[in-house]
Amino acid sequence: MKINITKYELVRKLIHMFLGTVLTILYLNKVLPNYIYLVILILGLGLSFFIKSGRNVPLISRILGFIDKDDFLPAHGVVFFFTAFVLLILISGLLRLDTIYVVLPIQILTFADPASFFAGRLIGGPKLPFNRHKTYSGTLTGILVAVVIALIILQNTVAVVIGITAMLMDLINVKIGKAEIDDNLLIPLAAQLTMILLL
Repeated sequence: MKINITKYELVRKLIHMFLGTVLTILYLNKVLPNYIYLVILILGLGLSFFIKSGRNVPLISRILGFIDKDDFLPAHGVVFFFTAFVLLILISGLLRLDTIYVVLPIQILTFADPASFFAGRLIGGPKLPFNRHKTYSGTLTGILVAVVIALIILQNTVAVVIGITAMLMDLINVKIGKAEIDDNLLIPLAAQLTMILLL
């Protein structure tokens, strides 16, 4: 069986899972005050736009050259992941929600999204008729992993709806002008909104 995953894609997905795990641990243990995450996001966006303008940042530009896709912004996936994390914190703070409203969406993004990717690449199979970039195997695996994570964390049958809704966002292509809104933003925000509506 031929493995259809490049080293570059594997590194990107491992970084994705590492980032989500570290952010969850930092958030749950209140290692940083929440406003620091916003400061980090602003600095990261500034750095991303700086590199996008053609400037070289030693070491960072080299690392991004190895792992980054040709997207709208350098570190596109990380920027959207971190943006989602900060938005989840802001919304939770404004609505005075429990930490679970941040943790569950981030855990779904951290593990269900890569599971969907790996299953789609390793198992393959027919493509979805409405999204030729996604397979049935990848989509169903992502949904299954999201539902299991939600059931473990919530211990409530509403978790099924939350997991399904979150991972359906992986199938949608949203564009604002030339920029595509990454599923790293859509998946956790959909999970949190569904939690707000149903819990």
